[in-house]
Amino acid sequence: MFGVLIGLSALGVLGVLVNQAGLGTPVARPAIDTASALPAADTAAPDTAPAPPAFTESDLRMLEPAAMLGRLTPDQIQELRDALEVETNDVMRDRVSRILMVHHWSSGDYGSWEILTQRHLNDIDASDPDVSYKLSLHLSRKGPDRAREVIKWAEVALEHHAAWSGSTKSSRVYNLHKLRAAAAQQLWQQAEKHKTEDIATTRHLTKMMAIEWHEHIKKSGGEKGLEKSKALCLSAAGSESACSGAGQ
Repeated sequence: MFGVLIGLSALGVLGVLVNQAGLGTPVARPAIDTASALPAADTAAPDTAPAPPAFTESDLRMLEPAAMLGRLTPDQIQELRDALEVETNDVMRDRVSRILMVHHWSSGDYGSWEILTQRHLNDIDASDPDVSYKLSLHLSRKGPDRAREVIKWAEVALEHHAAWSGSTKSSRVYNLHKLRAAAAQQLWQQAEKHKTEDIATTRHLTKMMAIEWHEHIKKSGGEKGLEKSKALCLSAAGSESACSGAGQ
């Protein structure tokens, strides 16, 4: 571009010099639009077509048997993890996430399973009570440090318990109430042990969880856990009248 401009400038100076020397009248030249000499800018709209999915339905179906046996290869695991980061289709993200969870559970890598499962519930889908139930049950075996998480995920599972039916619903809802009450008791015991300011709060929480456990048993017409839930409420409340219906 600059070469063109410099050449045009030199022609103009040459015309002036010729006129001054009496060698003739310079011929007037039309103004040159230098902008038109520049290459046209690329104004085409950028290609915004979505990238093809990292995995197709067929791909995922082929991976499921290996995942159920915990036998995905490191490359397959990494590809699935990468897909989880970039996939925008909610259904496909759910499928990819579940395949990873199944693999890590089946392979005994419970640490990775726990991380993936919490991410699934927090970021992808919390409506499947099977997932939150399994996580709550898993965390209940980790001791009092995980008690608050046990309660959190048990409550998420209870919110969606209508997805279950029959004996599965009966046993799991019972277990979830029991898990919450036991986790609350652990929090109370730890507060008492370390003389923290949470003693009153965790004691009250234990009482409420025990009452709800007890009421659930009575409502369902069962007897399993009836005495234990009542005893837990009495230990936290200090009196039978404070346990509301738990003493009836």
